[in-house]
Order: sequence, then C-alpha cells, then structure tokens
Amino acid sequence: MSLTNSSRNFWKFRLSPDCSWSLDYSEADQDSTGQTTSEAQKNLTFYELDLGLNHVSRKWSEQVDNGANMLAMVPGGGDGPSGDLVCVENFVIYKNQEHPDVRATEYGDIFKVTLDHETDKVKELKIKYFDTIPVTSSMYVLKSGYFFAASEFGNHVLYQFQAIGEEVDMEASSATLLETEEGFQPVFFQPRGLKNLVRIDQVESLMPIMDMKVSNLVGVVLAHH
Repeated sequence: MSLTNSSRNFWKFRLSPDCSWSLDYSEADQDSTGQTTSEAQKNLTFYELDLGLNHVSRKWSEQVDNGANMLAMVPGGGDGPSGDLVCVENFVIYKNQEHPDVRATEYGDIFKVTLDHETDKVKELKIKYFDTIPVTSSMYVLKSGYFFAASEFGNHVLYQFQAIGEEVDMEASSATLLETEEGFQPVFFQPRGLKNLVRIDQVESLMPIMDMKVSNLVGVVLAHH
C-alpha cells in the first residue's frame, strides 16, 4: 500500500506543529507474561517548535489505532489547516487538536489525497486513485514536476507528471463514508496502466536474486537463478 499527496506538499512550516508515535512500556517491564506489552496503546503526540524562542513544547496527545504506520504533515498558517494525516490499514485519518476525526477508506497503490477546508477547519477528506507503479520503499515528489520511486524489488524509476488526477474517477470521501454493522463500507477501484505519470529514466538495481525457476530439459532438472 502506497500513498501520496497532491502537488501541494506537506513540508512548509513557520511555527510548526510536529508529532510522533509513542508507546508507554513502563508497566510492561514488570510483567513477565507479556500481556501488558500486547495491550500497550499507541499514542499520537503533538509538539510545537517556537522558532523565535528555539523552544519545543508538548501540545497534546491522544490514542490512535495500533496499526498506524505513517504520518504526513499538513501545512498550517496561510498554506493550510495544519494537523496530520494518519495512515492506518484501510484508512487515512485527519487529526488536529480540538478537531473531529475526518477519515476515508483506501485500498491499494498510489493515491491523491485532498483536504477541503475553510481556514483551519477541515470539512472533507478525499482520496482518489492516481496510478499504479511497482512496490516502492520510498517516494519523492520534486518541485520541478518529477516523481522518484525507490523500488523495493526492482529498478528505481524517475517519472514525470503529465497530469495531476483532476479527471472524474472513483473517489472515496469522508462525507459519504458509510459504516455498517460489519464496519466501514469499502471503496473499490480498477487498477490500470500509467495515466498521470510518464517514465523518464531508471537506475538499475543491484539487489540480490529474489526468485528462481526449475525446469526439466531432456530429463535433466536445471535450476535457473
């Protein structure tokens, strides 16, 4: 599962809130059964850096799903409502102090995430299927209009944006998210070839061999690496 934000990237801050995961294992040290460790709750803690005073203060903290695995910062001030996007299995959740959770379902590959907001109040979170590329370990969006994908299992690839996913397509929205007795209703999409990205160049991977095939030629079994 991979996620990306739209062309307005989440890394511009003045007086910038930052956050991190935290787990309290103090009680687990005294429990040899391991039960306390299994019940440990992951928390999302926000900090604020005052650039004038060169001082960091802890603003607030709250529990999040233990499956949360990635954070994307949302710019504040004149650039956006601030806060963070919390990526959990099958969900992206918008978090900010004294702001109700805004979430949308997601499955799959590369997505464009859009926040509909008025000043510092987020009204809607939208996730739209963007494109499909090989599984990556990290991705970088460059201001010059390029997109670099560090592949997990193959060559690293440099792409160029030819569109930003503005056309009508399947979209998940927090405003239309439906919750049933079995949980939230999933949103499905149909994977396709590249539509918004164009492959420009690639760097050959020096990764070790990860696969092999066995064939039987004239009664002799050969293993091909």
